[in-house]
Amino acid sequence: MRIRPGHRTGGPTLAFLTLLLAGPAASEPTDDAHAHEHPHARHEETEEIVVTGSPLEHDRDELAIPIERIDRSELIGHLGSTLGESIQHVPGIATTGFAGGASRPVVRGQDAYRTEVLEDGLGTHDVSRESPDHAVPVNPLAAERVEVIRGPATLRYGGGASAGVVNVITRRIPDRLEEERVSGEVFGGIGLVADERDVAA
Repeated sequence: MRIRPGHRTGGPTLAFLTLLLAGPAASEPTDDAHAHEHPHARHEETEEIVVTGSPLEHDRDELAIPIERIDRSELIGHLGSTLGESIQHVPGIATTGFAGGASRPVVRGQDAYRTEVLEDGLGTHDVSRESPDHAVPVNPLAAERVEVIRGPATLRYGGGASAGVVNVITRRIPDRLEEERVSGEVFGGIGLVADERDVAA
């Protein structure tokens, strides 16, 4: 009786495959028992996370809209004969400087149809956009404050405000009762370059 060679190698091969498949199955009870004894053995410890809040309170609109507010005291300290001269000390703002009485605000190096000038939230609709020799019809002396808006927030004001918006808040319509019934202000200035003398009341 002859025995084929293939039957001689089939036994060890089958035994090897049986041990290979039985290895993971035999090790499973050991791993489960180890995990049962130490339930937190697989958890990794993380570093301490410290969350610190800002000590200064900010409204979410203030964070999204970059607004530069120039109050009346600051405006009086840099008061000029025109609106552009009165706010040109603010970073990012300049003035056209065509003539002594005609200067328009320049925001981020752009003026005319790229910088919108408002008075109490309404457009001035003047001809200073058409030519730099015309002045903006807004008296800086009558301003309570000036708001300069830059960035994406200017899109709400239309395509003519791509560089920025200069909104002059005046005191023409009072929003509070004055303590004194009669009040007034007088300002004066002297210019050394052209021997200027200005008085406003």
